[in-house]
Amino acid sequence: MKKILAAVCFTALFSTLAAGDFWPASRIADKPDGITELKVSSSIYSNRLYPVNPEEKYILSGEFRAAPETVATDFWFGLIPCDASRKQFGPRNIWVVKGTETVLAAPCKKEDKSILIKKADGWKTGKIYLAAFGKESPCFQISEVGITAIQPENGAFRVSFRNPVGQDCPAGTEVRMHQDAESAIWCGANRKVTSGEWQTFRGVVSGNSGTTVNQKQFPEGTRFAVITIAVRFRSGLPCALQFRNVKLELAEEE
Repeated sequence: MKKILAAVCFTALFSTLAAGDFWPASRIADKPDGITELKVSSSIYSNRLYPVNPEEKYILSGEFRAAPETVATDFWFGLIPCDASRKQFGPRNIWVVKGTETVLAAPCKKEDKSILIKKADGWKTGKIYLAAFGKESPCFQISEVGITAIQPENGAFRVSFRNPVGQDCPAGTEVRMHQDAESAIWCGANRKVTSGEWQTFRGVVSGNSGTTVNQKQFPEGTRFAVITIAVRFRSGLPCALQFRNVKLELAEEE
């Protein structure tokens, strides 16, 4: 009986990206030999949305280095998920803290800095927590991040926020607590340090992480992705990040 081994090949979803394929354009420069230079401490994003199926395996790769006559610096390389309507979303839109589901005990307005909920099981104070209204996931009807206090009030609970909640919702609206985290899937590089030599950075993303987040899977609701690169330069020192051959590929079995 013969044993058949599956071979893996890679299909580029689009051609290798160049300077003109990223925005904001003011942050980057096109250099010779297919090199793009990120010259300010910031983030850039691909102009294109890449259709993805979380059940497939994707390979993000690229070559990076510190520009000549500059010092090494920290950088990040990954994907930002987008839903079926091509809207970007992050952990704050999907990361449900289990057991916190409840309803509003009173209406809330955009300018309010607190909401009244019927029960507060599992709710916590902290700068990474927020309220999500309704049933949708990803949920875009969310408060600002930062819960400062939870106090009993007339048989219900008053949840206070650092900033106005930014939502108009009637009493009885379903609400739950979400948790925030990094806004991208840093599968290619997660705070890696460049050197003066070209280095290849590569990451694999496959599967569905549901309503939690990690650096190896797509969160629930992902239908498209944007490539992103972020860099943090050292203050007062000459810094610039150069990259080339950035691409997203679909790994296929033959």
